[in-house]
Amino acid sequence: MTDEMNPESEASPVAPTAAATAISEVEAQGRAPRRVRALIGYDAIALLALSALHLFANLNLIPAWWRIATVTKRGAALLHSVGLPAPATNALALMRDPARWLIVGTIIGLAVLYLVLDLILRSRPSPSRHGGWLRATLFTALLWFAVGHPLIGQIWLRANVDRARFAHDGGVLQTEIAALGLLEGQNPYGRDYSKTPMARSGYSGSGNWRWMGYRQNPALRHYPYLPLTFLAALPGIEIASWFGARWDQRGLYALAFLALIVLVGALAPPGEQRRLAVALVALNPLLIHDLVRGYSDILGLALLVASLVALRQRRIALASALLGAACATKPFAWLVVPFFVALWLGERRRQTPRPSHLSGLSPLWPGLVVVLVLVLPFCIWDLRAFVGDIFAFNAGTASLPADRYPIRGFHGYGLAAWLLYVGAVDSVRASFPFVLVQVLVVAPILWFGGKRLLIAPRSAELEPSGPELGGAGTDLDVAGAELGVAALLGWSVAALALFFVTARFLHLNYLTYLLVLATTAIAAGWREELSGRCRPRRA
Repeated sequence: MTDEMNPESEASPVAPTAAATAISEVEAQGRAPRRVRALIGYDAIALLALSALHLFANLNLIPAWWRIATVTKRGAALLHSVGLPAPATNALALMRDPARWLIVGTIIGLAVLYLVLDLILRSRPSPSRHGGWLRATLFTALLWFAVGHPLIGQIWLRANVDRARFAHDGGVLQTEIAALGLLEGQNPYGRDYSKTPMARSGYSGSGNWRWMGYRQNPALRHYPYLPLTFLAALPGIEIASWFGARWDQRGLYALAFLALIVLVGALAPPGEQRRLAVALVALNPLLIHDLVRGYSDILGLALLVASLVALRQRRIALASALLGAACATKPFAWLVVPFFVALWLGERRRQTPRPSHLSGLSPLWPGLVVVLVLVLPFCIWDLRAFVGDIFAFNAGTASLPADRYPIRGFHGYGLAAWLLYVGAVDSVRASFPFVLVQVLVVAPILWFGGKRLLIAPRSAELEPSGPELGGAGTDLDVAGAELGVAALLGWSVAALALFFVTARFLHLNYLTYLLVLATTAIAAGWREELSGRCRPRRA
């Protein structure tokens, strides 16, 4: 370290370089908030708030082992032998279940302990060598009681009580049936699921659909997910069979959940901001609900965020392949593709004067290859069935009203709910050009956001400061500066939000998708603000 950069050296008449000034500005910006929140960290406050919010949102998904044990005769006999009563099944007795509230109290208690630990660690004059391990231990324990406990409980109940209950009908039941049927040579698309365990699920009960004019759940005639959703279940089914067990698709979703936590942490800067980002994702009540119930969105989310991590590392072929895999789970990731391509082409334009568009797109081929390998075989197998299940059923363009998913779905959000309310459509089974509306409202965002990422990406708005940064006044990308992943995610969230609001139906798990991506965008933005030794361009 030179005397000019060493704060302990004697004062030097040499003025600090522009690069040193820029570094000082960035470091000062990173330290300024700490003086405001030095007493308690935002991560500790968020952990306590999310724990309380999670309990209100997911109380019915916390099956205490006390109540689980009474489901089987063996468990009830065990409780009776030690003098413990089996709780009744009515709602009042369920709310008085002591074991349930023991879990609830444990979750809140762990969050409080984390806050106290954070207060102690911040009051120390020097960093603690064991502070990180203590934080991680408390957070892991809290995550187990808030997520792992209800997840394993639901899987256990389904395995020991009823295979057609305690799970989402599409993301778990139908997906497992589709995968098992594929092993027997049956096409998952165009198949009749009315004679499978899915028909016995509570969601598929005829009473849930007759009031809307359906004889049965229309999903019993359609598999609405893209191929990777059930193809990803095949390894788990095979491994479970080695041990004589039956696979539960939520095992895969749990792995995707853990990967998602790690990946979001990788996008955020180290320290308090990383812990806050991880807490906002891991204890998101909607995400926990979707995981425990078994919604398939989390698989595509994990693949999409993994793609962005690879993009930030400039491993474009891997990023493209992972994005292609995400696009082969659900169409949500499709809206990210234009922004992904625009960001990469903008990066190429900064690095290479007058680049060839063909050479700029060549690293993106792996994503297209992944999509074709996963999707094309099923299109060849039965194109009409594939299009009918994936597009006509979801968009409501099928010729028969019974083959259209109901307008508004079950929750009644977005444009669809207003159209029903004002009488613009006379039935939930009616055909309405929602796709045209979606194109009209989403296309301007795709065009404007893509243009911004292509012409003026983030690092083009920064000016190198000093000879070691490439020379003042140049527009070359600065070594160490981040790609504009946060901007990419921001535009993607905006496009998806408009896409969901104007869709034929808007479900709560779609809002989960948006919240997780928005949290990831914020985490990526924190890191990009402190990455690279840059300062804003002078006017």
